[in-house]
Amino acid sequence: MNFKPADMGANIVMVESVGGSLMFRDECQDRADLHLSSRFIQYLDLMEGYGRNKELAEEFRHKVLKM
Repeated sequence: MNFKPADMGANIVMVESVGGSLMFRDECQDRADLHLSSRFIQYLDLMEGYGRNKELAEEFRHKVLKM
């Protein structure tokens, strides 16, 4: 998945989602059997988070969502 090492904190965080968020899924390009939440749901999860999550959400919005 091309993750880069993190200097501090977590490099990746798994968030268990239920309900409506499961209706909007993306498939992993490298693994057809792996389903991820949509990029928009990931953005919303970051916005609800704590710590640097709002900063990461801003970067995610620009680089991934291209907004």
